[in-house]
Amino acid sequence: MFIVITSESDLKNEITQIKQLFVLGLEILHVRKPFFSKEEMRQWLNFFPKEIHRKIVLHQHHELVGEFELKGIHLTEKKRAEIESQQPQEKSCEIPSGIFHRDKHTRHKSETYKNISTQASLFDRQASELYKSHLVSENWKRKGLTVSASFHQQKEVERQIVYDYAFLSPVFTSISKKEYEGKEYRLSKTQRPVIALGGISEKTLPLTPEMGYAGAAVLGNIWCETDPIRQFKNLQKIYEDVYG
Repeated sequence: MFIVITSESDLKNEITQIKQLFVLGLEILHVRKPFFSKEEMRQWLNFFPKEIHRKIVLHQHHELVGEFELKGIHLTEKKRAEIESQQPQEKSCEIPSGIFHRDKHTRHKSETYKNISTQASLFDRQASELYKSHLVSENWKRKGLTVSASFHQQKEVERQIVYDYAFLSPVFTSISKKEYEGKEYRLSKTQRPVIALGGISEKTLPLTPEMGYAGAAVLGNIWCETDPIRQFKNLQKIYEDVYG
């Protein structure tokens, strides 16, 4: 996957340039506009024809996804953490079939977990977080949408099984946020596709396949350039060469 993420700012000629990116073959655009109101996001989406909508993933105002028949939603790490940290209600909840496997630390997957917040072991608390994430994810997936999420911890992203794909950052030192120093995470074994984010450039993009990534997401090295279209073409060519 080769993904472009929008600038959080409202850039000059942004709409025209994004349309050009789609003409050039962009398959997935993640829209990250944290300062947009719901109505501003609606107006922004209205600039694009319907055939483009199915290639757009929203980071905010997820309720607009159905209205515009978009590709899916993305959970920022903050939003994902909010969901996973919510206190479970004091009642029984049955773990969906197939999520957990039997071993010495777990109960059988068909058993009921009771009073998780007060009686659970460390594993049970992790199970509760996974269960809540699973419910959120499956609710959107039933509508035919993709659900992705952001991660900043390698071990956490390697074991996640809830989201269709995940961003891991910062892999390299960020171009748009200089204070985010790259960790150069090398993945060992992943359950779902992991996309490299942070510092993706002509120099670093060719390194990502051998580091275990299923693709890359670009932000700063598109929108911080004087000619975003030319830069997209350069990165797209490199991506096609290294990922086939």
